[in-house]
Amino acid sequence: MTFQRVGFGRLRVLSGRPWLGLFRTLFVVYLFMLVMLPSGSLLGVNVKVVCFFLLLPVAIQVAFARGQITPRYLGILLSVPAVALLWSLSSQLYGVRADQAIAQYRDVMVTIATCWFAAVLCNREWSDTLFLLRWTLYAEIATSTLKVLVLAYAFARGIPVSEIIELIDRIFGVQLMPFDFASLLGRLELISDNLIPVCLFAILCFRKALRIRATYALPILLVLLISDFFSFSRYLWAFSVIAIVSGLIAGKKDRFQLTLIAFLSVTVLATLPLLTSIVSLRFSAAVVNSSDVERTSQVAALLDFIEDAPWLGHGLGSYTTRVIRSEIAPYSYEAQLLALAGQVGIVGIGLLGSLTTYYFRQLWPRSKGGTLQSVGLFVLLFGWIAGGFLNPSVISSAAAVSYAAIYAMAGLKDHLSRNEMPA
Repeated sequence: MTFQRVGFGRLRVLSGRPWLGLFRTLFVVYLFMLVMLPSGSLLGVNVKVVCFFLLLPVAIQVAFARGQITPRYLGILLSVPAVALLWSLSSQLYGVRADQAIAQYRDVMVTIATCWFAAVLCNREWSDTLFLLRWTLYAEIATSTLKVLVLAYAFARGIPVSEIIELIDRIFGVQLMPFDFASLLGRLELISDNLIPVCLFAILCFRKALRIRATYALPILLVLLISDFFSFSRYLWAFSVIAIVSGLIAGKKDRFQLTLIAFLSVTVLATLPLLTSIVSLRFSAAVVNSSDVERTSQVAALLDFIEDAPWLGHGLGSYTTRVIRSEIAPYSYEAQLLALAGQVGIVGIGLLGSLTTYYFRQLWPRSKGGTLQSVGLFVLLFGWIAGGFLNPSVISSAAAVSYAAIYAMAGLKDHLSRNEMPA
């Protein structure tokens, strides 16, 4: 016991403000990579993984310095990758390729580790919590702005959006879903688009705490909504509406809300013909059937996949041979939650659910003042997780950033309710 105390004490001595500054800098770079890059690879190099392994030892050192890691907590912390590794090994019994098992294990662990990075940063001071939330917003705003500029450039030059997507596919080694409209506009959906509803809620609910002026908030919201609209995703449209309504209810009722509602009303009326034509196209039988038929076949195959090994699953990296969505990552399905249930079983889903519940324990309201915000954040979290029945979004780089942002907002809610920072 004495040796452990001495060892942990030495690790704390090695840290200080310079380590925290390095951690914050690397975390910002990492956030931008997770949000802005369509995949982990850039010209064949997985830059996200490189940045992750630079960030990991710094995060561990900062956690020791802040006294967040005790011998007992360290044991619990190390048990998470160890238990997940068991499901990677068990998949070998079903003949799953080792590289596929490792690939999904990496996806799961990077998602969980990124959430832990956020916990390390936000555990001590509310200024660090604000720092994380601000830079998450900056990353998504930058990505959405770039996306809107690309769409505007394609429209001005008469270039089909599908050609732009082909170029992105070649550079980043990703498979996006192209769809050209008759007006030379088109669908450009990135995995980080799923972060937009979280950002919309953050601005509407915590704008004053984030020090975002109304004159800046309006154009920011407009860019996010344009980016959201051209994702051409029914789920994302519905999720964004829920996030806006929740943000307005949980946020402060002031002149900004009235201005925003008036601004959005005028914008919708001014662009109604374009909005109507694109929404009608998205809900047309030809487009809906093409996407829903594939999703339906996935669900049917995955239900049988789950039934074949309901308790422990088939292991990470496993998949049903009846339906393969991606040759590169055959374990990835649009119905990601069903696929995950077939891979880790009821036991694995229960463990992941327990880990999620523990991580977001701050969402429970601790005072009357934070009840509406807690409800809004619960809606946001459930909306994101529910998307796992329709999109591969529950375990991904965007998911990790979203979970971290919701975690940060839960912390801000508590600080605001205790009047520890100006509202």
